[in-house]
Amino acid sequence: MKKEHIAMIALVLIPLYLLTVVNIFRPVQAISVEENRTLRQKPAFSWQTLANGQFSRSYEEFFSDQFPFRQFFVKLNSSLVELMKKPFSGDISIVAGPDGDLELGEGERLEPDPEDKVVLPTQPQTPTQPATTPEPTLPAGTPTATVTQPAATATPSPSPTPSPVPSPLPTPTMPAGPVENISGVIIVGNQAMELFYYNEDRSQRYVDLINRLQAKMEKVQVYSLVAPTAIAYYAPEDYQNLADAQIRGISSIYSRMDSKIKTVDADSVLKTRVHEYLYFRTDHHWTARGAWCAYKAFA
Repeated sequence: MKKEHIAMIALVLIPLYLLTVVNIFRPVQAISVEENRTLRQKPAFSWQTLANGQFSRSYEEFFSDQFPFRQFFVKLNSSLVELMKKPFSGDISIVAGPDGDLELGEGERLEPDPEDKVVLPTQPQTPTQPATTPEPTLPAGTPTATVTQPAATATPSPSPTPSPVPSPLPTPTMPAGPVENISGVIIVGNQAMELFYYNEDRSQRYVDLINRLQAKMEKVQVYSLVAPTAIAYYAPEDYQNLADAQIRGISSIYSRMDSKIKTVDADSVLKTRVHEYLYFRTDHHWTARGAWCAYKAFA
């Protein structure tokens, strides 16, 4: 066999063997920060799933998610897509025109304020007192009516009202059925819920942004409402840790905000009405009832 053939075979086989060894001893990853989703875990083997093909499909998805150096290739792909500005594998991309302008029609472009000035609302003016109308003067000799006040009667002091006993929180109607995890969204019965991930860098950027807004608008009351998602209240048993982590994450964000900012605790109202239809079953948005509960938290 020629040396060139041996070299070609070695170039193919050596990387394959190295990747196999790395994949065997490499720990299984739980989440992908870049994709903001959970990764497939190793499926449990059974003769039934092997016979119907489910085991093979699940293991293929597991291997695809746990491929060695996968995060590096994900970042590389994102960089190439951004660089080339064209869609890949059915993804939707926005292609920029000349000078980075977007072909959005013939509307006028509004240039940003170079000084980044914020116009603050003026203080409300004190309303002027209405002019008083003089009392009419009665002619001389006109009889005047004398109004007598009834004697004041003693009002008995009211008996103390007993303090109300707080009622226990209602039990939510949990969705029934097997749990299916698809790209960071779990599906239980007829309800889909987005998994919660806490990212320290993103939360700190949000805190810094709201704090800068408050600093620039000193005369304006700034509010912050970080909305919990449905999984905070309807999480299956195996995902309860995500529900607790979400509320702790919101509290952590609020604790780093300027004391002048009013934080809105929507959880305190939502958890008292978990038996109602607060979130849509198909996405993470809340219904009109859920939005009303958050509005009540402002009071």
